[in-house]
Amino acid sequence: MNENKFDYRKYVMGKLIQMNIELEGEVDTSFDLYIRMFTQIAHDLKDYEVLGLATSLQKKYVDKFSSFKYDPLSDDFPLEQYFPYHQVHVENNFEIFCRQIKDYIYGHNDFRCDMGKYQNAANQHREELLKRGLYDKLAQYVDEKFALERIYQRVKKHLSKRRDTDGHYITPTIEEVKAAFIQERDHVYRLADKHLENQLGYIGVEFE
Repeated sequence: MNENKFDYRKYVMGKLIQMNIELEGEVDTSFDLYIRMFTQIAHDLKDYEVLGLATSLQKKYVDKFSSFKYDPLSDDFPLEQYFPYHQVHVENNFEIFCRQIKDYIYGHNDFRCDMGKYQNAANQHREELLKRGLYDKLAQYVDEKFALERIYQRVKKHLSKRRDTDGHYITPTIEEVKAAFIQERDHVYRLADKHLENQLGYIGVEFE
């Protein structure tokens, strides 16, 4: 059954490589429509190799047309023909970098943080914390979605320090994201330990 399944990845990669060659010659202003279409397919496939190639092709297309000198007094250089790139959104390297990290962290069960002990401590002393006006913010702080977002932001910052020779962000592998995630999750746990200790200290309770 799978033998007859259409290989979209192979098809799109082939088309992008062919378009990259065609871009060395003359192309019309509809060329960007095909680039955007294949970029969207790459997004849907969640294939960052294909997406990277499509983004590179977009950049090359923009650079090609922006190199023309536009003379508003001449009919030989119609704006619509030589500057179609105003319609093209060129997804930058940082956006691709962030999306891959986010897809890994929020799309795989391996990337989880357990805030159970902090939630239990907050709920156990809810009444006392409410009287001091401390509970609502603490409940948000120990929420696992909130904690996961903090870890995601820290992982981005952690991995963004690596660049290639051109200064571009290096799109990480799942193993690299996982290693950074564990390191930053442990840091968030340490921060939570201190925060709970301080907050519960206001009501005379020791956090263990």
